Amino acid sequence: MHAKGKIEIRLLLLLVVIFVVPALAVETAAVEQIQTQVELDSLIYFVQALSGEVPVQLNGESIRITTRNYAFGGNEYAFEWLKANLIRWGYTVEEQPFADTGRNLFATKPGTATPEQIYILCAHYDSWPYFDPAPGADDNASGVAAVLEAARILSEYQSDATLLFGFWDEEELGYVGSHYYVDTFWSGNEKPAGVINLDMLAYDANGDNLAIINTHVDIAQSDQLRQEMENLNSSLGIGLSIQVYEPRIASDQNSFWDGLISTIGLHEDVLNEINAYYHSVNDQIEHFNLPYYHKMAELAILTFASVSGVQIPDTSVDSYDRLDFALLQNYPNPFNATTAITFRLSDPAQVRIRIYDLNGRFVHELTNAFFPAGNQTVFWHAGNLPTGLYLYRFESGAHVETRKMLLQK
Repeated sequence: MHAKGKIEIRLLLLLVVIFVVPALAVETAAVEQIQTQVELDSLIYFVQALSGEVPVQLNGESIRITTRNYAFGGNEYAFEWLKANLIRWGYTVEEQPFADTGRNLFATKPGTATPEQIYILCAHYDSWPYFDPAPGADDNASGVAAVLEAARILSEYQSDATLLFGFWDEEELGYVGSHYYVDTFWSGNEKPAGVINLDMLAYDANGDNLAIINTHVDIAQSDQLRQEMENLNSSLGIGLSIQVYEPRIASDQNSFWDGLISTIGLHEDVLNEINAYYHSVNDQIEHFNLPYYHKMAELAILTFASVSGVQIPDTSVDSYDRLDFALLQNYPNPFNATTAITFRLSDPAQVRIRIYDLNGRFVHELTNAFFPAGNQTVFWHAGNLPTGLYLYRFESGAHVETRKMLLQK
């Protein structure tokens, strides 16, 4: 949540949803199926990882993300951990540096029918106060975890429109990252079909299940998006009590409204029941109302899936999800010291990946192990090897594939 202006912050609706309702009816069965897959345990783990309560593995080390404040380096750990998860789920990942201390991160999955339409589900990943620790569990690990949970689930689905999952940095300094993103990509006539920005979703001490939708009736089709969210809350029996609020609340939705983009925001009751621990070292998951948080994440994810036209996967034809294997290009590439190699298995299988130099000389065996079905990621730490082109060779049963990668120091 934006750290400037305490009064404005107290009126902050911190979950922004920006997207345009597609013309074609959404397959209701897909949305209902997705609802059963939103896991509270998964949300809890993501929040605990981002707020330092459990360690995460980065480059072979066990690290606790005790702060995500821009000035203390913790947001770099958060950035790398988020990126590693998105790559593991098979997404195309991009980073957008905008300052020495700030980087945005976003991942995309192209649509199958109208890929030119882009729907965005997003949250800011930095935290406050200005020191370490600054766990920021509600503000805003709760929003980031909901975006991650959506990315985890929807990695197995197709959608009519293109899905984009965005993670903005330095929101606490005045929406710096999201403003830069909007100004860079959406300053012209073309606009994303819609965006969902999530911020503070989990505090409900009085148990009234109140959720606030921040809308702007004068900008594009924001209010139609608000109506879609309200309809889904009712039709799917999510059980939140919705309050609609139109004046601007201080969060990243403002960046998109300034870009004249359809936007709504979903938030806990920051108008009447501001989190007593927000912007403090005590903003921890122990203060969450977990059933309420589960409902908020459900509503955000299901609205995003609905408007983007997510469909139940078609199992009658071959696709990437049903290949015996699929080997992706390593990321990042070029890389300095460490890169991720992601592959997918339709069934459990033995996998061996070996590294060779450009002359075909063996360098390193990265893995020779049995892996479960699904998206898998292994990391190569090049150590003191010299700059140059290297080959990674994937072998699983009869399937063999080789790709190139560039180590650049």
